[in-house]
Amino acid sequence: MKVLISGASGLVGGRLIQSLLESGNVEIRAASRIASSWPDGVEGCVVDLSQPSTLHKACLQVDAVINLASMAERLCSVDPQAALQANSGGTLTLATVAATAGISRFVQVSTYKVYGNNPRGRVTEDTPCEPQSHYAITHRAAEDYARSQHSNSVIFRLANGFGAPVNDAVNCWEIIVNELCRQVVVDGRITIRSSGRAWRNFVPMLDVVRALRAGATNLPSGTYNLGSRESMQLRSL
Repeated sequence: MKVLISGASGLVGGRLIQSLLESGNVEIRAASRIASSWPDGVEGCVVDLSQPSTLHKACLQVDAVINLASMAERLCSVDPQAALQANSGGTLTLATVAATAGISRFVQVSTYKVYGNNPRGRVTEDTPCEPQSHYAITHRAAEDYARSQHSNSVIFRLANGFGAPVNDAVNCWEIIVNELCRQVVVDGRITIRSSGRAWRNFVPMLDVVRALRAGATNLPSGTYNLGSRESMQLRSL
């Protein structure tokens, strides 16, 4: 099969490409906003999710789209209008073009924060959404656009994914697990800039990638929480 990965230059995109290359039975088309250097065996293309004309060629002869393109949470707070255009509008455009091109599967990566900034108790896919930040609100809208425009869509509400990047150029140090590991190497100690009592749900990048591969192939369409069975406090982490 042939997979188009949008937002392929980030942490998740790099690890996903690495995994697909190792499997050896998937053709990969990697899309990003700027020209990038890709591994051998990966076809690169430059796209702008606000411009449908740049997406038609990217979607030709593709079986599945995995949309990882998203503004970072911090930047969403700084520029909510840009977040709305990138996260929500970009998904609307890509899902529409993918459906028109006859692509059989559309995978959208969202966030567990659609349930609130600090969801408590047992959270399932049926838990009511209460997005509070611009990051969460625009991702919740992106989910609806993906479902409305593509009849065979899979939505992943991702918790705190963590793991090593495939190269040093990937900026993944706003992820708390990665930052703690960096501190150990660089500073020789760990500094938690809070009480450490906040609860978070963490999921290894290996499991994130495995889920995305299943989403692009044989996972039934629908919405899935992608995290671990139990949350933990930062101090325990």
